[in-house]
Amino acid sequence: MNGDTHHDDKTNDVAAAASSSPDKDNKDAAAEVKEVVEEEEEEVTTSKRAFFLFFILMVISYVTFPETLQPQGRPTVQHVWYFGWLSAISTGLGVLPLVLVPDLDDYYVGVANAVAAGMMAAASYSLFLEGCTFEEA
Repeated sequence: MNGDTHHDDKTNDVAAAASSSPDKDNKDAAAEVKEVVEEEEEEVTTSKRAFFLFFILMVISYVTFPETLQPQGRPTVQHVWYFGWLSAISTGLGVLPLVLVPDLDDYYVGVANAVAAGMMAAASYSLFLEGCTFEEA
């Protein structure tokens, strides 16, 4: 119900602006109202799609959950899959700040990129050292 009120307010604002301007004819006003309605419909479709994808992610997470999180002996394929899945989900969550605040200043985008690049360089160095010192038993 609240969404309908918001939609009606936007439609009324556009219609009032169109009627107050003598230079615009009725076709332009109708086109603007139609654009507002289409934008509202696209937002609803996107949110339904996002809810569906979230549901699918949760189902996959639940179905592939291993019996124990600590493998006994060597890790099983299920453990490797699940921890890789959690890693992928966590990586995807990194986009949330951009979803919540889409118009970031270029300065902050640069700082975020520098921090991410530093983390990736540190992780690469750590993995390189681990690979060089690995001894098979």
